[in-house]
Amino acid sequence: MISQTVFLELSDTEWTNQISCDFLQEYIKTIFLDAHNDGYFIPQPIEYMNVFDTEEFNDIKYEEPIIAKKIRSFKVAQHQQVLSILFEHFNRCLTQTWEDKLIVLKLLNMFDHKSIEWKTYFSIDLLKTVKSETLKEDNELVQCELVEFINQFCHMIYYRNMIVDSIEFRDIIKETFNHIIQASDSPHPRLLSSLIKFCDLDNNDQLACDIWEHIFPTDPIWQEYIVNLALKSFQSNDMDVIDSAKYLVQVIN
Repeated sequence: MISQTVFLELSDTEWTNQISCDFLQEYIKTIFLDAHNDGYFIPQPIEYMNVFDTEEFNDIKYEEPIIAKKIRSFKVAQHQQVLSILFEHFNRCLTQTWEDKLIVLKLLNMFDHKSIEWKTYFSIDLLKTVKSETLKEDNELVQCELVEFINQFCHMIYYRNMIVDSIEFRDIIKETFNHIIQASDSPHPRLLSSLIKFCDLDNNDQLACDIWEHIFPTDPIWQEYIVNLALKSFQSNDMDVIDSAKYLVQVIN
């Protein structure tokens, strides 16, 4: 498995030497193939999608903390070679199967990218690539991870204000969410919940405040998206999602 093959075998200090980089370069394809058989990276849709609290999902409880700890230990200044190898492979995998795209999204969502130095890797070009390639998949597992990726991306310190300040950035987010909500007559409740969370004022989130204060009043596409999100949430027959959708309607009114 991917965690056993790499993340558990090499210590934090070993990731900085050339031998480890050569090893990763040589075996990265094999490592990603292993991930196809890993219950965390490719979960059973029924089990995964029906559990809103991922802590209750057994595979996640075991795998995620181990892998995430290693991923979050990477530093741009210390691990440039390893990160270059990883992100080059991410870009290749984003053009392949839905399973490959799901693995990449899950890994991207594990990085601790709070410092501005991560902008080199988490670039607008990466956001565009992730958007264009993952939206080719009619797969709600992929879509859920994509929404989480965008949510994290928008909260990075160097992009936090771009939802208001950059029309291009705002359009990328808008087009992505609009595509997802229009792609299915009955989106899964987990997916609806993820989309609602992005614009939920209950969390006192600045991003959500910016959407409602600066974007929603003047952008017809955002207005249409929010209305569709609320309507499909009411049709979901899921009480948690319906309760969240009631809040959306209150804000709209």
